[in-house]
Amino acid sequence: MAAATAGCALLCRAGEALPGGGYRETFEAEAARASFTLTPHARWVQAEGRGYVLEVANPPSQQQGRKPGTVAVTVPFDLKPYAGKQVVWQADVRQEDVTVPPDRWNGVKCMLCFETPATGKQWQNVACPTGSSDWARRTVAFEVPEGIGDALLNIGLQVSAGTIWVDNLTLTLDPRQRVKHPPPMRDPPPVSAGHDGIERLRGAMIRQAYDPEALKTLAAWNANLIRYQMTRNWDAVGDVNRDKAEFMRWIDGSLATLDKILVDCEKLGIRVCIDLHTPPGGRYEDKSMRMFFEPEYADFFVEVWRHIARRYTGHPMVWAYDLINEPCQNRPSPEGCDNYWALQERAARAIREIDRDTAITVEVDQWDDPGGFHFVRPMNVPGVIVYQAHMYRPHAFTHQGVRGAKERWAYPGVISGRHYDKEALRRELQPVRDFQLAYNVPIYIGEFSAIRWGQGAARYLQDVTEIFEEYGWDWSYHAFREWSGWSLEHSDDEADPHPAATPPDRQKVIRKGFDLNRKAER
Repeated sequence: MAAATAGCALLCRAGEALPGGGYRETFEAEAARASFTLTPHARWVQAEGRGYVLEVANPPSQQQGRKPGTVAVTVPFDLKPYAGKQVVWQADVRQEDVTVPPDRWNGVKCMLCFETPATGKQWQNVACPTGSSDWARRTVAFEVPEGIGDALLNIGLQVSAGTIWVDNLTLTLDPRQRVKHPPPMRDPPPVSAGHDGIERLRGAMIRQAYDPEALKTLAAWNANLIRYQMTRNWDAVGDVNRDKAEFMRWIDGSLATLDKILVDCEKLGIRVCIDLHTPPGGRYEDKSMRMFFEPEYADFFVEVWRHIARRYTGHPMVWAYDLINEPCQNRPSPEGCDNYWALQERAARAIREIDRDTAITVEVDQWDDPGGFHFVRPMNVPGVIVYQAHMYRPHAFTHQGVRGAKERWAYPGVISGRHYDKEALRRELQPVRDFQLAYNVPIYIGEFSAIRWGQGAARYLQDVTEIFEEYGWDWSYHAFREWSGWSLEHSDDEADPHPAATPPDRQKVIRKGFDLNRKAER
């Protein structure tokens, strides 16, 4: 790797302090440029209307079939003043002919790298596409962990050819900071999760299709809940899901499928959570949902839920409206726009004008990760509001082999530099538990899983479901007859594409949970 490290901390010795706590570097000061020791692939150039910018070029490999190398410039970056704070890291980036890298985490880098004993290694990179693009503001938001030590800023191209120009580095405090929750309630009263008469809901997610045999199998396994995914191109970026009329036609088609499913569920005693998996308006290139930044799509999101509520108000088998799957907002909403939490609250209030009784389940930022519960308070909305989390920690274990992830891990054991066992999983879920106890609210684990070929996947599922049961949480496994990687009916052999002749241990664990169920009243 062609890189050199400068000897002074960029944040401390150069750059412009911003009001309210923050930092900006435009490279105009000679001292700022001197902070970097440039490699042969990097240079300072003048850009029209900008002044000095950093150019990094990585030529294609001269050998046929060989991947491009990696070129980078690095400099120490002092993040200690931001320990325990949520920050927004941004850079202006222009790029030309950037090739598609072998793995999605390669490519353009304007990345802050650090490690702590508690959190392990982290790489916080602004999201950039491949190909060519004019100057654009690229962003990532993250929490700087307590106890952070040395950090590095890395600018370059990793296993990707092309040229980039970088300017206007900015680090600011995110207005979305941790909330100080009250201590646990003493002697809290019983709380409704919207399924009174059924102690607990335990089930699985299903794909957007009418599959009566799958429903019969889940019923035979004694599941009493399905989470129905209304999904297409759910994480696609760019000009996708932006045609509102076409999106609503797709919604109606998905609801027509759901109508068939509900007929069967009423016979089988299975409740349904309606999950809007795909965001109206789609996503920007950093995966942020457009509706948190453009009022046109925020208003449309609310109208979509009015449309759904009018159709299903009073339906005996619809347990909950799941407002948006895994919100992602990597920078603050502009003035006049609702952020991920405020927009869900607005949609929930709109639903309550139509349907006062059906539960509504809401999700936190950053893909509904448990850590998101540090940043929210309960919603002030009438009726039952259920707070949902997804459990895929540690992601390196649960998603090994997914989307090109090459490393293999075993559970329990050391995973990405940290030891994981049941108590470690409990710690990962602690933000959700603290929220539950502070406010006496119902919790639903809408998704959790472990890839079927992960060594120790059955043990992982056993440990997390035992925690869910201990805490009184409803749950739905991800996913039933959707993709073979999550299948409870396939073996642990990654190379075997066929259902197993005998139930794998992962299936036995989940069915042990289902055995505790009572069915919904028919």
